[in-house]
Amino acid sequence: MPKRTLRLAELFKQELTGWLSRNPGGRIHGLLTITGVTVSPDLEHCVVHYSVFGSEADKVTTGEALERMAPQARHYLGKLRLKKIPVVAFRYDDTPAQAARVEEIFNHINAEEKPQDDKA
Repeated sequence: MPKRTLRLAELFKQELTGWLSRNPGGRIHGLLTITGVTVSPDLEHCVVHYSVFGSEADKVTTGEALERMAPQARHYLGKLRLKKIPVVAFRYDDTPAQAARVEEIFNHINAEEKPQDDKA
């Protein structure tokens, strides 16, 4: 990925994280984390990857709110005064949940493998 695209992805991540922390839609529930941003090489599309720590209902409600907020997010990025402002899409990222599950499995395995002290 070209350096410019990487820099823009990082800039978009910072800007959108700040914007979302102010909860402009009022419908974000749970703890929302922007896990990454991917920008297409032609700068036409921007995919914002996010995770939500909370109940399943929080995840659904937040996902629906973010989908409705995508045009507002693009408008917000327009204030950066770039030649092209990408179309913004939000995608749920379940990597943190998968990582937590793998860690839980490793902890369980480690707990089973600890040697017992045989003192007789």
